[in-house]
This record gives sequence, C-alpha cells and structure tokens, in this order.
Amino acid sequence: MSISHIEYVKKQKALQMVLRIFVDDLQLEINTINNSRIELATDREPKNADSIYYEYLKKHFEVAVNDSKINYSYIGKEYKEDIAIFYLEATNIASIQNIKIDNSVLCRSFPDQENIIKLNIHEKHKTYILDRYESTVRTEYQH
Repeated sequence: MSISHIEYVKKQKALQMVLRIFVDDLQLEINTINNSRIELATDREPKNADSIYYEYLKKHFEVAVNDSKINYSYIGKEYKEDIAIFYLEATNIASIQNIKIDNSVLCRSFPDQENIIKLNIHEKHKTYILDRYESTVRTEYQH
C-alpha cells in the first residue's frame, strides 16, 4: 500500500504532494523494472538514488490540473523506519477546476497493490483508493 497526500496551497499557488511507500516494496519494484540489484535506505544505497526515485515517480505518479499534465519538482525524501517519504511540488498553479491523478506505484510487482489518494483542494477533503485495474481518478472543483 502507498499513501499520497495532495494539497493545494492557494497563497503559494502550489500543489504539494507527499507520498509514503514501503522501502522493501519500492526496492523490489525498482530492481524488477531496471533489472538491477540496488539496496535502498542502507549504507549501500546508490548515490543517485534520488534520481532513480524521481524517474520512477514521473512514470508511475502522474498529475494533471485543469486537463494539462503538470511537471512537478522532486523536493527530496526521508526514511522513517521502513517507509520512504517523498516530497513533490508543482508551482505556478493559479487555480484548480479539476485534477487527475494516475498512480500505478508498485502495481507491476504487487497485483493486489492499493494506492490511497488523499486530496485537500479548496478546503475540500476527498479520499480515493486506486489499484492496478483502476489507477486513475479525476475530480472536479467549483469554488
């Protein structure tokens, strides 16, 4: 399971995203996709781990605002126990009329994978559970 918190901060015109993913699951997924044997969250973690993570997230966690795909920045990551926490941000978003999330994180390696999306847009909280068969959600906002 992964959990994604997505919040629109109107004053900053920013969409802030925090993803929580189990390290062991992510390591298996990345090694399977890349046919590699890297170790994550250890002293043997490759120096380019952040770029490996960012490339993976860009392919498996896509966001569109107002029917246009956005490019988000990778702010960084931290590890808490067995969880990797990723911080992403998209700026220059003046308003949000609709948002579409496509989250296929870990779906290749785990057939029963569930990705929970928690949205806080215009003070409206919504939660969705996505899986490998329904990996996309789109929701409208009127404000």
